[in-house]
Amino acid sequence: MKIVEIDLDNKRQVKDFLDLPFRVYREIPQWVPPLEMDARIVLQPRRYPFYRHSQAAFFLACADDGSSVIGRIAVLDNRRYNEFNHENTAFFFLFECEDNPEAAQGLFEASVAWARARGLDKMIGPKGFTPMDGGGLLVQGFAHRPAFGMPYNPAYYPNLLEAVGFEPYNDTVSGYLGTDIDFPTRIHELSARVQKRRGLHIARYRTRKDLRALASVLKELYNGSLGGTRQNTPLTDEEVKVLANQ
Repeated sequence: MKIVEIDLDNKRQVKDFLDLPFRVYREIPQWVPPLEMDARIVLQPRRYPFYRHSQAAFFLACADDGSSVIGRIAVLDNRRYNEFNHENTAFFFLFECEDNPEAAQGLFEASVAWARARGLDKMIGPKGFTPMDGGGLLVQGFAHRPAFGMPYNPAYYPNLLEAVGFEPYNDTVSGYLGTDIDFPTRIHELSARVQKRRGLHIARYRTRKDLRALASVLKELYNGSLGGTRQNTPLTDEEVKVLANQ
């Protein structure tokens, strides 16, 4: 087993990193692959705004002869998160691996060593480059396709992570709400009353330009809601622009 930190200018290594999930999930119909442009941009420091203030490293677990890639991981030093929360925490993200405890162990050992070299003393994850990605690990409900924004991973991932020392922190529950659901009349009455009282209305947007105009407003709303909270990170203008593009 060989653990390699990839060179982001090495097109072959970047391709190996991006291609691995398609092998891990090839027999799992519930998996929803990311858009290629979204997956690739986080490995482009000259384009992605995260790297204006923070650092990340990407590792591959390879067979000894280099013939195949078995696992991958990203480890993040998000300085804005640590400044906001007064912590020295590393994130792990984009972890994908065959059911191979040795590969998982090697990937996390390399990630922990990278984090410690930067003075970070704790690791959590999966947690991503922005507050909008990296929603943890799926531990139940593997037969279902994930709701929008929810993670999906093979059922053996929790065992791999617990074997290297991670423990659950909290639970997030998601579910489905069908378009044919019949809400009680009382719900509609309350909705109408709140809309009238608060001056709310349902907005409908027909163009990308209209949606982009909302980006700065949503950024202010999001950042303004973080006072007194923990484990959050304010968004920058550049990050909001990238999220809007996505």
